[in-house]
Amino acid sequence: MVPTTGNRLKFRIYMPGRSGLVVVQSVNRTPTGLYFNRLFGGRASHQTYHEDGKRWSQGILDRNSCKILDTPLSSFTGTRTLVSMVCVRNHREPHPDERKVNLRPEDIVLNDSAIVGYELILSDGKVDLPIMPNRANRHVYVKDSVFPLIIIEAYDPIVPIMSERYPRLEPRTEGVDLFFDHPGRI
Repeated sequence: MVPTTGNRLKFRIYMPGRSGLVVVQSVNRTPTGLYFNRLFGGRASHQTYHEDGKRWSQGILDRNSCKILDTPLSSFTGTRTLVSMVCVRNHREPHPDERKVNLRPEDIVLNDSAIVGYELILSDGKVDLPIMPNRANRHVYVKDSVFPLIIIEAYDPIVPIMSERYPRLEPRTEGVDLFFDHPGRI
């Protein structure tokens, strides 16, 4: 797939609640980058992956958690996991962020389970995800209107441990392409 200048896509990933839906992750692909906001479980945290390859994450407690120099999105090749999460939900109590929402066609609603996992993967082309034994009732969603493609696999984890299908294999070097608690530009 050839990168396009109109790379725009916005969607949310939801978990069912008792009487509404709870936003777990918000994803926004724009011509300037890819933005992930994790909204489940209290205070929000976010990750950004800019078109020029600069990435950073803001954790729940720290403003400058981690900054990374990575491949520019327009020249992204291969397949790599960016987000892997397991969400645990109490079915007996309503979630404080639960609400009625108007779903958009691009939104995703995860399985109605007490423990739900999902993995958000970037790829330069379509990928056939092999079945993994620890991921039951899986559903795969492909957002192919943007480059790189965004693939979401939602599943019921047999064991509630996060595992990435496509982790980065090349090591990073702190101070060269990986920066912790770095307040300035990279």
